[in-house]
Amino acid sequence: IEELEKNYLKIRNDKNTDLIIIRPQDANEYLSEKIDCAICGLDWIYETQTENFKPELIGLLDYGQARLTFALPNKSNCNSIDDFISDQNGKPIKIYTELTRLTQDAILNSKAYQERFGNTKPKVVLGSYIFGENEEVEIIRTFGGTEGFLERRIRNENEIISDITQTGSSFRKYGLKPLTPDIFSSQVGVFINTNIPEWKKEKANDFWRNMKGVLDAKKYVNIKFNVKKENCKVIEDYLQKKN
Repeated sequence: IEELEKNYLKIRNDKNTDLIIIRPQDANEYLSEKIDCAICGLDWIYETQTENFKPELIGLLDYGQARLTFALPNKSNCNSIDDFISDQNGKPIKIYTELTRLTQDAILNSKAYQERFGNTKPKVVLGSYIFGENEEVEIIRTFGGTEGFLERRIRNENEIISDITQTGSSFRKYGLKPLTPDIFSSQVGVFINTNIPEWKKEKANDFWRNMKGVLDAKKYVNIKFNVKKENCKVIEDYLQKKN
């Protein structure tokens, strides 16, 4: 691989393939207009897809597993999003997150939300772009650093975050606990624009299989035995018994 210019890479032994480094938030936009194939997490693919464009998943890579979940300070008595909504006793609710669409879907599926607000959609604030009918529940885009958002401001009891976590270490760093259930489970996958020609789809499939093979191989350890030839059968029998 050689670097052609910033964010652009060239594969030296494959003249038909160029690489470009983009933000996961932009994967759908690039797939719809500029690139044929993308490696991206499920979370940002589903967060940013539109009615007019939905990419095709070639395959998952069993890598980069993460989950989107609501979180509150450890001292909170709430253990679920339903607990939190019910605990507000009629107060307006503010939710801070990068993933506003997935968060809105989770809120709409909350039993406590449905009992209080029915099917009205929470208001979503994306900078100056605002949509949604329910003024009592605001989902506010944070543009990064969500796990530290409550700590950096004077938090009110009616504020909560939703954020992506892999190990939970970022939550623990800021004294937060995840609520149940998780909003969304994510991992890395290979996606294509469905309008690309067949030879590109086959190439994308080959690319996914090669990557999957490399990642799967990392799960195994190669052990080499130095034994006399007459003892090979003994070693083989032993390994087969131990599976």
